[in-house]
This record gives sequence, C-alpha cells and structure tokens, in this order.
Amino acid sequence: FSIMSVGGKFNKYGTAGKNLTDEKCQQLYDEFHDRVKDLLPLQQNDQNVINDEDQLIKFLIARKYDVNNAEKMLRDYMKWRDEFGCEKLFTEGSFSPAIAEKYPGAFGGKDKEGHPLYIETANGKHLAELLKDEGPDALFKWHIYLIERQRQIMKHWNSDRISLIIDVADVNLGIVTNSTAATFLKRIAAHDQAMYPEGMRYMFVINAPSIVSGVWKMISPLLDPVVREKIHIWGPKEAPTKIQKYVDVVDLPVQKGGQCPDWYPIGPDPLQHIVPQPPQP
Repeated sequence: FSIMSVGGKFNKYGTAGKNLTDEKCQQLYDEFHDRVKDLLPLQQNDQNVINDEDQLIKFLIARKYDVNNAEKMLRDYMKWRDEFGCEKLFTEGSFSPAIAEKYPGAFGGKDKEGHPLYIETANGKHLAELLKDEGPDALFKWHIYLIERQRQIMKHWNSDRISLIIDVADVNLGIVTNSTAATFLKRIAAHDQAMYPEGMRYMFVINAPSIVSGVWKMISPLLDPVVREKIHIWGPKEAPTKIQKYVDVVDLPVQKGGQCPDWYPIGPDPLQHIVPQPPQP
C-alpha cells in the first residue's frame, strides 16, 4: 500500500505537516495504521467512510501528524458514532418537517475541481424558532444527519472533499446576541472540528451582510492559513462573479443566480432521500 494511491501527494491541498517529507508522512501513516488495526475496516461502523486510507489521512492531518493525538481522535470518533447511533440515521425515524423547511440543505452541481456542491441557507430568525420549538438536541441531530448525507455523496462520487455554499443573506446581529443560538453554533462548530476533519474543500459564504464580514475580518487572522484559504466570504454584489472562479455558472442553482435546475433538497424522511448521481465524464 502507498499513500500515493489515495489522492496523490500528502500535500494535495497544502495540508501536509510543515517540514515533513512524503517519506516521513508515509512512516507516520504506517505507524498510525498499525495502532488502530483493531478498528479496521472502518466501514464496519461507518457506512459513509470512503476507505480506510482516506479517513486515516484526514485524522492525521487534523492532528498535524501527531500519531498519539490522531489515534485518540479516531477512537473518540468511532465511540461517539456508536453511542449517537449514526448508522441508524438513514433508516430509522424521521425529522420534523419544520426543521427541514427552516434549516434547509440541498445537493446539486460540482465545483471546478469536481467535488460535489452542498448548499445551505442560514436564517437567524428560523434558527431561533427551531431552537425554541424543537429544542437544541433535535436540531443537533438534524445537523449530524446533514453531514452524514454530505459524506454519503462524497463516497458515491468518490470525492475526498465537498464544497459548501452558505447563503447568509438573512443573518443579522440577532444570531450573535441570542445566547441560545450562539451556544448551539459553538456546539456544532466544536463537534464538527473534533469528529469530521478535512472533509471540506471550500466554503463559500455568500450574500454576507456587514456584520458577517466584520466578524470574519476579526477572526480570520487567528485561523490556520490552510483553513483560512478554504473560506471565502462575499457580499451580495461581489458573490455572483467571484464564486465563478471556483464554480461554473451551469453548476450553480438557479435560485442563486446560476443555471443548474437540478438541485436535490434534503427532506425530513430519510427513506425518501435521493442521492444525486456523479457527473458524467
């Protein structure tokens, strides 16, 4: 086995550890693989994993090739999946229609590198209503379900990353001042970072009001440059043109100024979900 067989060089997305050669990365990977053999194959307890190699590399990257920390992270992740019941999300139960309506996600085209596109519309008012009416735990479960659907399409398309379009036109200062909403957003941000590393190729935050752009200018210098370069935040005037550097207009949804009518919303009934087919070569 060689790392080169699962996505090219370690530094495919500029994510290799600083001052680490490919040979050293391979050595650390082999050590990591040997330590977690008891968990393999991961697909036994993670139906949406692309393959063992891809997943192990992502956890190594997330912990900057520290094998001890990567092992702990992976074991914590697999334990959490079992306790949370991730493998049952696609087959058991359903979600409130209000959650799917007010916290919508959908799949459609691809970015220029061929990764699938996922779009989400953020609405501060709707988030506050859902937290009050449905509760944070129900909303958290929906959030995890959306991520698992993202991972499902990544596997179906054989893509190691996914690009996200987040429309924040309806986000205002209220989402920051609402303590319940702020706590929930911090919860999912911390959880996603701990459990779902290195799945995002790009995040395009579009139609950003001044409050979003202002917050981003303050926090972006604090981020790892590799992470920062993945995230693009644009106001309503610049978004339609700037996003086309990364996504062809034929792959953008009609509702967002593009020409792609075939977007697949994620509904409340998991058994009715349609997985979009990968683009034909």
